Amino acid sequence: MRTFIINLPESISRRERMIKHCKEINIEPEFIEAILGRAFSIEEVKRKSRALTEVRTPGEFGCALSHISIYKKMVDEKISVALILEDDVSLNENARDVLDMIENKISSDEIILLNSAKQYLNRPIHKMNGYTTYPIIEADLTCSYVITLAAAESMLKFLYPVWLAADRWPFFRENNVAKISFINPPLSNLNELSSETTINGRDSEDYISENSIIWKKIRSQRPWFTKIKNILWKLVIKKYYKVIKLS
Repeated sequence: MRTFIINLPESISRRERMIKHCKEINIEPEFIEAILGRAFSIEEVKRKSRALTEVRTPGEFGCALSHISIYKKMVDEKISVALILEDDVSLNENARDVLDMIENKISSDEIILLNSAKQYLNRPIHKMNGYTTYPIIEADLTCSYVITLAAAESMLKFLYPVWLAADRWPFFRENNVAKISFINPPLSNLNELSSETTINGRDSEDYISENSIIWKKIRSQRPWFTKIKNILWKLVIKKYYKVIKLS
């Protein structure tokens, strides 16, 4: 399984840390230059974005394009499955063994998050020596996940031009972009560098309020059959499966 790590060229200490970490757990990394959102002019951002978009800060824009660039690379090079990491994450000591099992078990159109989900459906998908994958209900972060070629192709088509944050996992599931699951116990966690985020400008009250309005518009424009399918899916969940909430 190829491993891609998104890293800004100027973040040398993060790169060196990831090189050392990958060596310790026997993973060979390939560094992908993170796309700097603030390097684009307003006109360039407009050309690369949909008219209705929730991605409104340079950091979010760069993050979205960085992940999209890997999906494109997978499609262009026909990479069957890949591990995508951001440079502020740490993997468990046994990650290599678990990743080998994931590569053998993963469905053709699946994305498996290696970080914890917020809510998941208690319906096991893959069982692997003490690790189990489950369908996500609520999850965020793009710090660590395994993705197949078919899923990467679907994500590329769905996300470009840019209009969604890179970690809208529940929305991707709702729209049948890919099967989205997570592994439990988690195989990764954010390290101490994660507090030094390179994505800024999302904490102001104005931003949060405006983004809430935009998100409602985006959800209102879903196809009617997607809305109905999601309602039916929730009804089935409540009737047949337990929803597990994690703190």
